[in-house]
Amino acid sequence: MTDAPSADDLARENDELRQRNSQLQDGLREVVRRQAAAEAGLDPRMARWVKGDTIEEAVADAQTLALQLDPQSAAPAPSPQADALQQHLRERRDAAASMNQNDPNQED
Repeated sequence: MTDAPSADDLARENDELRQRNSQLQDGLREVVRRQAAAEAGLDPRMARWVKGDTIEEAVADAQTLALQLDPQSAAPAPSPQADALQQHLRERRDAAASMNQNDPNQED
């Protein structure tokens, strides 16, 4: 004969597995909060205030928290590539505007 587990044994094992799962989820949330805080440049001790169920949500919340704590950090220095792209786009916009002004077929 085989020794099949009793309903009580299965219920006890199920409860233990649920508890372990909960502990693992709590640990994962802590890791996510710490990672998000680090990515936002926060002190690791600030991780406990970071919220979010996914890394994306936690990173967004950590960035919001960082901006609230240091609003000056909201204005990072633009890169030379970004400056060049913005200048190019301004030139294209201005060129298109001047072409439209010279177009006799354009309706006013």
